[in-house]
Amino acid sequence: MDDAIYVIDRIEEGIAVLVCDSGEKMEVPLSGLPSGAHEGSCLRSCEHGFALDEGEEVARKRRIERKLNALFVD
Repeated sequence: MDDAIYVIDRIEEGIAVLVCDSGEKMEVPLSGLPSGAHEGSCLRSCEHGFALDEGEEVARKRRIERKLNALFVD
């Protein structure tokens, strides 16, 4: 695995669908992800699988919020 960032797109029946910025998708058992992982969580690959990147998740949410605000400014 590389140092790519994956986002949990959805969780279905114990399987998390991860999407990389490159568009790559992968399915991973939820049990193979860090505790606290949820839809929208940002993950980085590491030597033991994946690690949560809460800072990246917050940064992405802020970028999305700014874009939405720009679209809907009165």
